[in-house]
Amino acid sequence: EFPDVPSSAWYYEAVKYVVDKGYMSGYQSGWFGPADKLKRQDFVVILSKIAKADLSKYQNTASKLKDVKQGAYYAAAVNWAVDNGIISGYQNGRFGVGDNITREQVATILYRYMGSPTVSGADKTLAKFKDGKNISSFAKTAVAWAVQNGIISGMADGRVAPVEGASRAQIATIIMNMDKKGLLGEVDVFKFFAGEYILAYHTGARSTTIEIQPDGSFTGVFGAQQVGGLEYGYYATLYSSEFSGKFKNPKKVNHYTYSFEVEKITYNQTPGTEEIKLYPGTDQNVRYVYTEAEGLDGTGIIYAYTSAAPLSKLPTEFKDFLFINNNSGALSFRGLYSFDSEYHYGWRENS
Repeated sequence: EFPDVPSSAWYYEAVKYVVDKGYMSGYQSGWFGPADKLKRQDFVVILSKIAKADLSKYQNTASKLKDVKQGAYYAAAVNWAVDNGIISGYQNGRFGVGDNITREQVATILYRYMGSPTVSGADKTLAKFKDGKNISSFAKTAVAWAVQNGIISGMADGRVAPVEGASRAQIATIIMNMDKKGLLGEVDVFKFFAGEYILAYHTGARSTTIEIQPDGSFTGVFGAQQVGGLEYGYYATLYSSEFSGKFKNPKKVNHYTYSFEVEKITYNQTPGTEEIKLYPGTDQNVRYVYTEAEGLDGTGIIYAYTSAAPLSKLPTEFKDFLFINNNSGALSFRGLYSFDSEYHYGWRENS
């Protein structure tokens, strides 16, 4: 119980919730300070507690940000957040230790922490606020996501107040709301990664496309073409397969990486069989060779990366397959990484 958090206060439930969970605590004076503005470093410390982050390897290590003092109470948490692509600091190379954290910064950090999920109708969402145009460009998608998910709401006067400092009571409320919605708990992996993904190489001459459903089931097609064979009575050879299946064992690896495995895969045509028939809409014979799905059959664990995953942390083979030639910045799409005993494959969200 805090003397400055009466049971009648709008933030009483939220403060009690985050304190009971161990996410936030009061001051040594015994007060909570609900109206006090939260500092940037303190928000990252809170987030590291929510994530149950192992900060041991970040203790007493030099920070990439100029104003983060080695050994400071917040240093390990800030280093963890930087290392995992959750924060990047200001353009001047500083973190902003001692600065009040703004509402749009809170939204942006939480959005990145959640893996930068897809957001639809961002402009429409923000247009209902009188000061929607004042939101920084880097924060627009994140603020829209936060509003759409009930994490941040507008002020009584119709503003979203993006650059105003967030109070400790407001932060407690945001955390409680997210936790109760299941947004801070375990991610529903298949629901999060539902969508279409494509694996293409040889300038697109060979490709596999899959559609993942929220329950982990999937359907897909594989296709490749080889011209030639007139001496055998056909114009070209098409290697193809249509298939469906189910993934299993969804797991969280870290805040931007998840994994699952192929439980089963069923083909509409038996792999290894072939036939010669007319290509639709033509008078040309084509040899159809039915095969297994490249990138899926024979694979073990499939890794799924959220958009905004730090490129420096992703496998070289994944980046090489997708012609990603740098290690700075973050992934701009959701991706899958599969491999067998011989090949490594990178999949791109097809959106």
